[in-house]
Amino acid sequence: GASVRFWGRVLAEGTKQNPILFEPKDKNQKPWGVVALQGEATTGSRFDHCRFDLGSGWKTPYFEYSAMFSVHDSSNVLIKNTIFKDSRIVDDMVHTVYSRIEFHRCQFVNALMDALDMDISHGKVIRCVFRNSGNDALDLMTSKVIVERTALYDSGDKGISVGENTTLLVTTTKFVRCLIGIEGKDSSQAYLYNSVFDSNKTWAINAFKKNWRYGDGGHVFVYNSQFLNTQGGLNADKHSDVFIENSYLDKPIRASSRLRIGHLNDIGSGNKQQARKSPQIAMPEALKPIEMLALPHFSKIRIHRRGVE
Repeated sequence: GASVRFWGRVLAEGTKQNPILFEPKDKNQKPWGVVALQGEATTGSRFDHCRFDLGSGWKTPYFEYSAMFSVHDSSNVLIKNTIFKDSRIVDDMVHTVYSRIEFHRCQFVNALMDALDMDISHGKVIRCVFRNSGNDALDLMTSKVIVERTALYDSGDKGISVGENTTLLVTTTKFVRCLIGIEGKDSSQAYLYNSVFDSNKTWAINAFKKNWRYGDGGHVFVYNSQFLNTQGGLNADKHSDVFIENSYLDKPIRASSRLRIGHLNDIGSGNKQQARKSPQIAMPEALKPIEMLALPHFSKIRIHRRGVE
């Protein structure tokens, strides 16, 4: 049940040979609580080569930390080369709110429910791996997020849940054996490039309106990507849409007003890798408000190649 809450900047800099460990003294004891960054004075915190294992959260009548690693009201936080594993009791393994934070080369393994939950945050998830999340690997609410060169395996629900007016850019990312690859809802916009959807069970992509407070559904746009071993395919309700352009689909999908299939697709052909030549992709208007966040990643898009190299 022990927790550590920081009110100032933290530099937790381990090495590959000697990582900093946040774990139970005894593997058989009850879970520890939270490691939390709280407030603006924690701005600039760094965690490098750390490991968080078998934690839970911390709740009192006056405040709550809903994950074993929580960041509240902070900026310029960088988490690198860190493993989060085997969370217990509470909903999330890692949670951020009102924060600006980046995760580079991190692993999220065996989350009880959501692995990484970002609420009202700006963030980046770069070269990370998510495995066996009990619910969503990445759960986004009212956030601006970049995901690049990341892999999401075997999520019990969504690989990425894009909700409540979130804007998301995904490049060079794999969604493998999730119940749903990516789900967009409630006035959210998701743009995916050079990515792969493989063996997702219910839907590769699902878009719908869930919350009546939002006047719109979800909008998911996929370019230069691959859909392999597709079981559920694509789905969008009357408030939403899914658009696929210059991508490979291993099974035919009937286009409609809500499921738009661009004319450059090779449906069912063996040409999985090399895309037809197309003009340089312009940054969508929906990404312009986060252009400074997105531009370094948008510029790496391979317009003549489908999927992940």
